[in-house]
Amino acid sequence: MLLMIKQTDQTHLAQKFALNWHLDVNDRQELYDGVLNGKLVCEEIIKILDENGWYPAAWKLDRDFDGGLIQKMDSGCKIHWKAEIGVMRYVLVEVEDFESIEDGVSLFAKRFFGNEFDDIKIDWS
Repeated sequence: MLLMIKQTDQTHLAQKFALNWHLDVNDRQELYDGVLNGKLVCEEIIKILDENGWYPAAWKLDRDFDGGLIQKMDSGCKIHWKAEIGVMRYVLVEVEDFESIEDGVSLFAKRFFGNEFDDIKIDWS
């Protein structure tokens, strides 16, 4: 029972991180050894894609952003990578196609968040 509660707590933390890219002080104290489970973050991103078709959900391809935007397709997904090339000037750098949404989300999350984001360590193993 205790293991299930801890897993649920970690899932809740992964959900908050996937939505907000941030955990508050109390949330960070709940992390196992101060580390966020990257696989759980990926699962939460997939849930957001299932609901909205895009991740991050608020970003749109025709708007400016620096980073990646996942587009859910009928089969798999695409990741649109943009970069800032001047002050408030953004350009599409690369589009990657994935047959597996899980593979695309995993690559995106590791590239976008890295091994540490907002002083939160992320374990991708």
